Amino acid sequence: MKRVTEILLLVLFLLCSSAFAQSKQGAARLDSLLAAVPSLKEDTAGAKLMGKIGAMYPDRNPDSGLFWAQKELALSKRLDFVTGMLDAYTIMGNNYTTQGALPKALSAFLEGLRLAEDRGSIRSQSVLLSNIGGCYMQMAEYKKAQPCLLRALQLMEQSGDLYDVEYLLQSLGGTHAALKDYTKSILYYSRALRIVEASGSSEGISNVAGNLGLLYDELGQYNQALVYKYRALDHAERIGDKQLTGTNHGSIGETYLALATNSVRPITTDSRVLQGQTANLDRAVYHLNRGIQVSREAGYPENLPAFYTDLSDAYTAQGNYPKALEAYRSSVSIADSLKEMEGKREIHSLETQRALELKDKDIRIAELEVVQKRNERTLLIAGIGLLLVILSILIYNFRRHERSRRRIRALQDYKISQLDEAVKRRTEQLDSMRQTIATDFHDQTGNMLAAIARQAATLEIKLLHQPEFLPAIRSIMENSNELYASSKDFLWNLNHDSDDPLVLLQYLSGYGQRFYNQFDMSFSAIVSGEPQLHLQLHPLAGLSLIYIFKEAMSNVVKHSGADEVALEMHWETAHVVYSLHDNGMWKEADPSVEHYGLRNMERRCRQSGFSYVLHHDQSGTRIRIGLALNAYRIQSLTS
Repeated sequence: MKRVTEILLLVLFLLCSSAFAQSKQGAARLDSLLAAVPSLKEDTAGAKLMGKIGAMYPDRNPDSGLFWAQKELALSKRLDFVTGMLDAYTIMGNNYTTQGALPKALSAFLEGLRLAEDRGSIRSQSVLLSNIGGCYMQMAEYKKAQPCLLRALQLMEQSGDLYDVEYLLQSLGGTHAALKDYTKSILYYSRALRIVEASGSSEGISNVAGNLGLLYDELGQYNQALVYKYRALDHAERIGDKQLTGTNHGSIGETYLALATNSVRPITTDSRVLQGQTANLDRAVYHLNRGIQVSREAGYPENLPAFYTDLSDAYTAQGNYPKALEAYRSSVSIADSLKEMEGKREIHSLETQRALELKDKDIRIAELEVVQKRNERTLLIAGIGLLLVILSILIYNFRRHERSRRRIRALQDYKISQLDEAVKRRTEQLDSMRQTIATDFHDQTGNMLAAIARQAATLEIKLLHQPEFLPAIRSIMENSNELYASSKDFLWNLNHDSDDPLVLLQYLSGYGQRFYNQFDMSFSAIVSGEPQLHLQLHPLAGLSLIYIFKEAMSNVVKHSGADEVALEMHWETAHVVYSLHDNGMWKEADPSVEHYGLRNMERRCRQSGFSYVLHHDQSGTRIRIGLALNAYRIQSLTS
């Protein structure tokens, strides 16, 4: 008699039957999909095409299926295409399952499940949980399969897809049957039967009712088993499915044989169960012979060895030993033939797989040739562009030399040449004087403002208990601050609060807001992290940061094409990080032209001991400057 493992195999057969019936149609579909590969583009449509190809391979060549699924996953990740990533993980798991690499299949399904949970996709979560449960079932780890299938059932019931709900109910029934918990198994199969009855699918009713009959066999409730098995037979005959009809006849015969030969339980007669062993053995012989005959007509020999074995047992119980021996010999002969046929099928499968591998290699070669042609075209265009650039430079140089010669010819006498030299020297002297004046102004005014600010701050601390002097002191500080503001950046750095990281952020924010308003660009400033109280910047750090971020802000306008810019200050332990982020595109510098902006920023960071990180990707460009904080801020009593 069939045991629980055969019930599970019947469930798996139901899952695979639709795909098997479409195998020929699938081969033509696969050929049409592969024909589109040479024109494949790296966009979401291209990712979907890769997924469709990978999904066609599990029953043909899982290695090729994995190749296309991994390509779909890589492209979907570059495009941040979540649907493509979910599809790729599912297809990878299916191909690994076909290979028998169940741990790898589980890993792929679990990766997909994490992504589906982040996205909140109920349908995807249910499908992936169902696949995970199926893997555990194939690994005979039924207790691990049950919670996955149960969670998948709960989610699938929310989506309202009754076909998948029915499949999950049968799967849960199969896991409980494998664990010999037949009562719960019957409950799940009964729920599945109600769904297929509502759908009116005779094939579904026949399959589920047949499984219920097998479960009641296991419980020894043969009368109830026959109720479901006859119902399964009736629906199989309605749709003219000879394979199901033969299977159900044989299954009924097995029940009658068990009922007649079971000496433990008494026979309870009803409309199907007759009184006495002989009558029930006659029915067992009839249904087993009928199952053998119809299975032969259906071209489905897989049932025959088991049916002939049971028929031999029935004839033996009747005392008809010649026919019992004949049935036994038929069982052995057909089992040997099936083994031989299985070997031929394996050989044919290997030949088919080899043909598909060769075809797949041809497709990959064609794809590489397309890429090579594309690269050659790109190189040709780049070469033409470079040639035009060189030609333009030559023409420009030629014209410049012509202008120089005309200018030289215009300088007809030595006095004009002397005058040009004198003007040049005078210009250099003026430039030197201007730089000296700027330096003196910075040194004198900056030192004076620093002295005033610090002396006033010290005086304020000393006179905290004499409030009548505080307004005058604060007036001195306010006047010095106004003078400091007028001297702009290099004098601003001498202000007492310029060492405060938040004050520096406010200064940069104000500058950034005014600067980007000119170009109609969105600008924001944020603070994150845990504030580090009693800590401040190095006295010379603020001015360097101002120069660095002004250069960075200017670069955004010049090169990125961004419309959103954000300035952020992040507190860390004894450190602070300033960063500027835009949503523009990174523009590689022209190597033929001198560029000083980034080089100056790096130089200032290196000289000041700052960390410097420049990162750019599709979301934009971020410049991060990190520096240490010092623990010597003096807190006033009123702060």
